[in-house]
Amino acid sequence: MSVTAIKPLPQFQGWRLEIECMPDEAASGWRLPVFVFPPALGSDAPPRKGDLVTGTVWLQGSWISGESTRDMEIWRETGGE
Repeated sequence: MSVTAIKPLPQFQGWRLEIECMPDEAASGWRLPVFVFPPALGSDAPPRKGDLVTGTVWLQGSWISGESTRDMEIWRETGGE
């Protein structure tokens, strides 16, 4: 959806991509900001808006208290700790 050049260190150039995620239902789609750097892209060429991006993104989080027991069971069954 968008590409913004970033430079967290003077010698370290990268990009902030805003990616439209594949929704389970059309009404529940959302965008995910992802920070990428040349080694992950295999190129120093900047990505462009509209490029098809594929890859694996590692997400981490923690369980929020107050959720249902069944939701927590599902979360643990799918790899949550």
